[in-house]
Amino acid sequence: MNLSRTFIVCLAFAGWPHAQAKSSPGDSAQKSAFRQANPCPSNGETSGVCPGFVIDFIKPRACGGTDGPENMQWRSREMAKQHDKAELKACKKQMVSD
Repeated sequence: MNLSRTFIVCLAFAGWPHAQAKSSPGDSAQKSAFRQANPCPSNGETSGVCPGFVIDFIKPRACGGTDGPENMQWRSREMAKQHDKAELKACKKQMVSD
């Protein structure tokens, strides 16, 4: 992977993780399937707002993760922020090694 392409991938992690991946994780049908099987941890609902939690990808799509419910999980907002920081750190290491 060349440096400019790696930088773009890093921007995907750093620039928009909560605005895109968190609030709208890919295909809405996949998100709905995840919610039906995994109701909101804070209120038990299978639709609508889930206070304090976001749906997050286990393996980021930019790193080859799928867009399906099997690659989604609930994370507290704080844990999601920490996860995003770890992904960004890993991406920076990847840039250095490429």
